[in-house]
Amino acid sequence: MMHVVLFGAGHVGHALVNVLGTLPCVVQWVDARDELFPDEVPANVQIEATDLPDAIVDEAPAGAYFVGPSELVEVKGGKGPPEDRVSQNSQKQY
Repeated sequence: MMHVVLFGAGHVGHALVNVLGTLPCVVQWVDARDELFPDEVPANVQIEATDLPDAIVDEAPAGAYFVGPSELVEVKGGKGPPEDRVSQNSQKQY
C-alpha cells in the first residue's frame, strides 16, 4: 500500500487530506502546530503533531512519498541518513 507523509496542516494540507483520505493509502500528516489539525480525519490518516519531523522521515518505510510545501519526492530504500535516501532533485523542507 502506498505510504504518504504529508507535511503541513494549513489549508493546502487540509485539501490534500480530503483527497488522500479517499484513496487506498496510508497518510501520516505532520505538523508542529497541533491546533491546526481537525478533530476528525479519514480512517487512513494518522496525525503526527511533532516538533521533530526528522524522526518521521527516519521512520518512514522505503518507497514512502513525501509531500511538502513545494515538492513530492520518493525516498530510496536502504539504511543511512535521510538526505542520502531522498532524490537528489529535492531538498528537505518543513
